[in-house]
Amino acid sequence: HYINLVVEEMLPLIAQERLAVDCDVFCENGAFSVAESAVIFERALELGFGLRAHVNQLGPSGGVSLLNTFPIKSISHADYLSLDDIKAIASANT
Repeated sequence: HYINLVVEEMLPLIAQERLAVDCDVFCENGAFSVAESAVIFERALELGFGLRAHVNQLGPSGGVSLLNTFPIKSISHADYLSLDDIKAIASANT
């Protein structure tokens, strides 16, 4: 499964080689789901990466909910936001 490859091989290698500072996940229908994004973020945090997310670019993906669980530095491409999403963003340290 691709998620396993990302969390078990790719992220550790990137961390070991110091190829990135942050982990940016594209949480969107047709890309990574909210649950898959959470698995990637959990591993990225363990490895010392900062977190960034692309959410709600193509539609309401639910990715803003990740702000409730993870210290996400920034979100981007958030074109489809509900009032609740905007409130969640405003109250997060993002």
